[in-house]
Amino acid sequence: MIRTLLLKVMLLLTLYTIPCISSAQASRNLFAGQTYLRVKPLAYLWGVHLGLEHTTNDKMSVVGDLNFHGLYLGLPNVSLSTELRWYMFGNPRTGIYSSLRTVAGYFWDTPAVEQRPFYAGGGIGIGAVGQLSSRVGIWIDLGLKYAPPFGPKVKKELRDGMTGYLYFGFISPASVIDPSIGISIQI
Repeated sequence: MIRTLLLKVMLLLTLYTIPCISSAQASRNLFAGQTYLRVKPLAYLWGVHLGLEHTTNDKMSVVGDLNFHGLYLGLPNVSLSTELRWYMFGNPRTGIYSSLRTVAGYFWDTPAVEQRPFYAGGGIGIGAVGQLSSRVGIWIDLGLKYAPPFGPKVKKELRDGMTGYLYFGFISPASVIDPSIGISIQI
């Protein structure tokens, strides 16, 4: 129930923010209204990562990502994350940005830490975007997040508790330090 509520709130905020900001700014901004498909190639080592980025004006964009980690360490989980980017220098095609992030997720088989299946939280980040061609770009990003586990305790435990903490803290979508490299394709 909590997971469903968190996912609905994040989705509603994202869906409400995009048209409100972009419709007010679209008539005077060159980059407003552009949408990009986002992928993180390195994330495919342990799951699937797909996302969308929508530019709201020359200095802001909204990002929504869906992550599925089903292959790594027997810790299958799914997460939804959102991000609001503000381009301090440049624009959404070639620029340097800072970001505010949220993440919520669920381990459906074996929780990584504390035997709790849900996690949710937020953080900050900084990154840069560059263009490879007229429709394809590359971005590099570094963020810090805090997404503690919560929910009712479940009976399943990892064989090695330290593995769960390492995965949760450094590799999972809830990782404290969040480095990423990705490709964006204008659609």
